Amino acid sequence: MDNKNKETISNYRWIVELFIVFGTAMMSALWLAPSPLLPTIIKDLSINLAQAGMIISIMPLCVALFSTLASFLIEKFGAKIAFAIALLLIGTGGALAILVTAYSNFLLTRLILGIGYAMMTAIPGVLIMTWFPDNEKPFINTINSCLTYVGMTLAFSLTLPLTYRFGSWQKALATYGFAAITLALLWLAFGREKVIETSERPNIEEKKHESALRSAIKKREVWYLAIALFGGMWEFQFFTTFLPTFYQQYRQLNAVAASSITSLITISGIIGGLVCGLLMSIIGKRKIFTWPLHTAILFGLLGSISFKPGIMLYISVILVGFGAAGWTPALLTIPMELKGMTPSMLGGAYAFIFGLGNAAAFLSPVVGGWLASRIGLNTTLFIFAFSQILPIVFTFLLPETGPRGIKK
Repeated sequence: MDNKNKETISNYRWIVELFIVFGTAMMSALWLAPSPLLPTIIKDLSINLAQAGMIISIMPLCVALFSTLASFLIEKFGAKIAFAIALLLIGTGGALAILVTAYSNFLLTRLILGIGYAMMTAIPGVLIMTWFPDNEKPFINTINSCLTYVGMTLAFSLTLPLTYRFGSWQKALATYGFAAITLALLWLAFGREKVIETSERPNIEEKKHESALRSAIKKREVWYLAIALFGGMWEFQFFTTFLPTFYQQYRQLNAVAASSITSLITISGIIGGLVCGLLMSIIGKRKIFTWPLHTAILFGLLGSISFKPGIMLYISVILVGFGAAGWTPALLTIPMELKGMTPSMLGGAYAFIFGLGNAAAFLSPVVGGWLASRIGLNTTLFIFAFSQILPIVFTFLLPETGPRGIKK
């Protein structure tokens, strides 16, 4: 069995990972590229701040609505074609920015981009499960979990220079789009579809009459992860959106200081994702990187709104970022290791998990903003922090799936 598994491992898997790296980073860059341009976009398109916010927040809404599309396409056409379609949608949505002259058509381009973005939440995991051996999956998931931050770096470091160079923010955004289209065409030309032989999975019988999504959501562990991500994204999105405002209003900090403190979440997140992912690969266990980190996040959330500027406040904010990114490699790896999981079913599992999580990411600032206008931002932050109890409880209920954990 071991020899057969070795025979099925191809060096081409690193080419696949290279496409995933560029595709995911490009997706994140296109999502956030308008952020440093918002003052200019608001002026050029004559829109208000709420409309400008929708340019960014439409992405989690699209994930909530369209993530299951990836599962359908993977099941019908395979991961290669599904990945190409996702990249083409992302690229087309980005490239069409060059034609934007009004808010309505800009939002349409963001919708096209968002559908591709939604599909990308599921497809890379399916490719990883298909091409990589079990011992490499945690390491690859660790690398990929940090790609969002790479995309953020691209968005905030290159977008303004591109705008100055081209003299147009539309052309700057379109540059990312054309790069994604090029990547899609290269994938269509050189990408491969790997078929898993049924003999490699002797205990798995795919039900032809049942969709991969329906099969995935029958697993209680998938529900546990989805509810955990929902609770985590509910507080995380609200806190990262409104913490700078809280520090300005309630701690009398200026905008620069408030943003600098909040940016510790991103910095500690990069470190947390790498450290926890590598430790997870070495230790061979997953569960230890779930509920303990979520518990640390809860303490960090409460500390971030309780302490005044100083070392305890900085530690609290760092705990939030470290924990939120630190459990992501486990979130990506655990579904791959569930009993009876297949690549097509994994696409359905990811679609459900990330769809529910992104629904929280979209709704949380809206509901929280409405509530804050009535009971105050400080009280709303305090209440929302306790949504973190959901991931603590539901990841505690998860089985250990790692090779050095409880035997499956």
